Amino acid sequence: ETIAEIGDLEPEVTMWLFATAVDATGNYGPVKCVSSTLEKIQYSDITVALDYTDVRADKIVYKVTPTGGTPASYVYWVGTQQDPFWVKCKKDKKIAQKYMAVYPDMDALTSVMRTYGEFSEDGEITISGLRTEEEYIMLVVAVDSEGKYSAAAYKKVKTLSANLGDVVKEGTADW
Repeated sequence: ETIAEIGDLEPEVTMWLFATAVDATGNYGPVKCVSSTLEKIQYSDITVALDYTDVRADKIVYKVTPTGGTPASYVYWVGTQQDPFWVKCKKDKKIAQKYMAVYPDMDALTSVMRTYGEFSEDGEITISGLRTEEEYIMLVVAVDSEGKYSAAAYKKVKTLSANLGDVVKEGTADW
């Protein structure tokens, strides 16, 4: 039975795990100990710039522009200030960048990428189904052919309000 999960590991920090078994009568077995050091993150020479080309009430079209190389892929996240991933990262781009490099398969990232897909060949991606007048944050890192990650590009954008026009009563002169 798993009692705890190991997470939030920092690169270049040695972590120790101590474990023991307890039998049905409450007797403890010998203590086992293992250690592991997460490797230093090797960053790519690729840099990415992130901007937006269109903002509407329910969608944002982002554009990523790489320099210094051709990315093999991108890892990205988009969400609001209250999103659990952003809160876990203490709303800090550098912490989020580490998470994206160390845990690229975490559900907070993969679920967003499954929902919105990949960047097009011209570097654009449409994030739709958004709430009106809400600030969204996008973070993106490029992954080079050797599996190294770029520094994260970051952009905050607020969706527009939904202008529904004037309300008029049917049968009036304005109808």
